Amino acid sequence: IILKKGKSLREILKEKGMLEEFMKKYHVDPGLKYRPNEFHVVYESITSYMSNEGQSYTLYYGSGDLTVRVGYDTVWIQNIVIKNQEFGLSEDEPDNPFYYAYFDGILGMAFPPIAFWGSHTIMQQMVNQGQLSEPIFSFYFPREPTYQYGGELILGGDDNRFAIGNQATGWCSGGCQGIVDTGTFLLAVPQQYIGTFLNTLGATESNYEDGGSCVVAIETTYVPSRNGQPLWILGDVFLKEYYSVFDLANNRVGFAKSA
Repeated sequence: IILKKGKSLREILKEKGMLEEFMKKYHVDPGLKYRPNEFHVVYESITSYMSNEGQSYTLYYGSGDLTVRVGYDTVWIQNIVIKNQEFGLSEDEPDNPFYYAYFDGILGMAFPPIAFWGSHTIMQQMVNQGQLSEPIFSFYFPREPTYQYGGELILGGDDNRFAIGNQATGWCSGGCQGIVDTGTFLLAVPQQYIGTFLNTLGATESNYEDGGSCVVAIETTYVPSRNGQPLWILGDVFLKEYYSVFDLANNRVGFAKSA
């Protein structure tokens, strides 16, 4: 079954006359959202699909642990076809954020060494299978919630329509210790810099008289990087201001002010 943008799994199954058979076989309504402990993972346990049958792995997130079973399949992203792509089938997951989130999965774009089970990342597979013109990808997050496209991910390139300026500043030419994370909403600042950082921004304590409060989208990081240097985490609150390009060939990330 090929999933299509703008159509739910239930709609596709119904169009193909497979909905009734699917619900009878798996006892799951694909039009509903279930808590993790209310249904079993739906998959066909055949050797061409499942690897390391019965083997599960645990992924650790700040909000809780996620248990997955490894499978593989062919992935289509527009005209890009990735064969034998490993992925994790969720078996047990925390309610927060997965039950309440408006997404059904996580597409990992980081480096291969941190992938579970020694699996190949989707970017690694696209490069190895000759699916990309360049080993880069880029993100654009709109600052205005009414932006018609909602954002953009380009695999194998970038879009200069969303970037302002073309001059390299080299402000971190010697390298910086940080994580550029589209999966984190906040901006995380090392503990020793948080006070100076907020003062520089001109942040003040909220003084609402109705008992409400204004929470700054910045938090403190207490965990150092692997080499002991202060660690910064640049989440969505930062990335919506800057167009970001990830260069796997040269192990670097570039930023430009978002248009």
